[in-house]
Amino acid sequence: MELPLNYAAKFAIAKSRRTPTQLLADEIYDWAGKEVKYGRILGMIKLNGMQCVRECWIEAQKSKAKNSLALFLYLVRQNKTQWI
Repeated sequence: MELPLNYAAKFAIAKSRRTPTQLLADEIYDWAGKEVKYGRILGMIKLNGMQCVRECWIEAQKSKAKNSLALFLYLVRQNKTQWI
């Protein structure tokens, strides 16, 4: 079976489309040295919201803690979005 010429181009375009949530998860995943699973980061963003996770991540990056990844996970747990 021969594929059309533009098949590979369509696949490459579809693969490059990422949501803002996925882009944030990619950045955190790379920053964490791939010690935290990608799915867990997406779950944290879904449960706590992008703004909460982003603020915790920035705070952990700026900190002078020995283990900034543990600090990030702690901050996300402590600063969960409060539902009314």
